Amino acid sequence: MRFRSGRDRDNTGVDAVCSYRTNDSLATFDREKVHQELSTMTNGVTKLGHYSLERNSLYVNGFPLTDTANTRKPVLTEAPAKLGYRLSFRIVNENLTNPDPQSPEYKAAVESIGNKMNQLYRQSNLRDQFLNCSITRLRSVTQPDFV
Repeated sequence: MRFRSGRDRDNTGVDAVCSYRTNDSLATFDREKVHQELSTMTNGVTKLGHYSLERNSLYVNGFPLTDTANTRKPVLTEAPAKLGYRLSFRIVNENLTNPDPQSPEYKAAVESIGNKMNQLYRQSNLRDQFLNCSITRLRSVTQPDFV
């Protein structure tokens, strides 16, 4: 996989869709719980394997974790398992040089990042609920534009 140095270059935005198990005890999706766990597992949203992450770039279903999340009850929103939830984050130390989704480089990056995300989830407190994360897009970004 060929990346270019992240210094003074665009960063790589990563978009993913993750799915989870639902049953009576897991009937609702807690966006803030997912955000907190991913933040913990990535050392404060700074590391995913050898990738360095932009600290404030983690979005779950289009929302960052707010400062007030630690002082108020989590907001629960229902999300069907077949749709899962969306994740976005930014890699700052390595950037894709070929943004063509059909290129071997792009495919290798998607596989590498996806494997690291799935491994992270399987080692987290969310492992009993987690099914899978699929990378849906890699993009070059100079400013955060997460959705």
